[in-house]
Amino acid sequence: MVDRLWPRCIAKTDLLIDAWLKEVTPNPALCIWFGHDPAKWNSFSQQYLAELHSPPSCSKCP
Repeated sequence: MVDRLWPRCIAKTDLLIDAWLKEVTPNPALCIWFGHDPAKWNSFSQQYLAELHSPPSCSKCP
């Protein structure tokens, strides 16, 4: 599953998943901007792919 928030009304024990990959989801600001608007899909997908290819940020790293 790739989502930052657990789906409502679904118990974690009810889904047969191996991992919950919150770390690879688009950042919240990008999701808010996108707003499920089909006209923004191409731009959203390009920005999301750029996020996936960029090094992860780490608050503990210099």
